[in-house]
Amino acid sequence: MARAAGARVVPSRFLLRLAAVLCLLLAALLLGADAGEYPGHSRAGVRALVRGPVPLLLVAALNLRALDAAARWRGWRWAAFGGDLVLLGTTLRLLGRGGAPPSAWLLAAVALLLTAGAAGLLGAARRQAGARAT
Repeated sequence: MARAAGARVVPSRFLLRLAAVLCLLLAALLLGADAGEYPGHSRAGVRALVRGPVPLLLVAALNLRALDAAARWRGWRWAAFGGDLVLLGTTLRLLGRGGAPPSAWLLAAVALLLTAGAAGLLGAARRQAGARAT
């Protein structure tokens, strides 16, 4: 997408896009790690797929959709923010149990970046709406 001349870059959009790409990379990493450990179409393999990469893919897709959401429906931004909070809460609970894998620390960092970017996107949308109203 070409940017219009004079349009300013919103840091939260950049942060959210970067975090979504990192989330996709982490999903690929988990998929590669689990593929070697669990057989493909076994019950354990499907469970590892559903609990590992698939939620990350869904959260990343939701955040990318929120970035490109049309101005007529802002629910995508709120849905992305809610999904990011759920991912962050789940990750923090995993880390709180102790003995978490190193990928959980990466996931916590990505979830924090996603949450901060989505919150910034919501704040920027609110500021723009306030500026148009006045």
